[in-house]
Amino acid sequence: MVANHKQLQRNIKKLNIPSFASHAFRHTHASLLLNTGIGYKELQHRLGHTTLSMTMDIYGHISKDREKQAFYYFEQAVNNL
Repeated sequence: MVANHKQLQRNIKKLNIPSFASHAFRHTHASLLLNTGIGYKELQHRLGHTTLSMTMDIYGHISKDREKQAFYYFEQAVNNL
């Protein structure tokens, strides 16, 4: 992993872009999965977190947009009654 991190940092420097930690890829991966509908339990397993609360503490903020979306769907269902 250290070699990959060093290579990433060299490439960032070559491209003259802002530096970021390789962990950003993990966070992006998880965020994309959540935004496409994967459940938190599945994400917990995929990321190797020991508890669901750990996954929720780190990625729970992403669910705010999904909450808004759920409310929209509920509102649409009620309006169609």
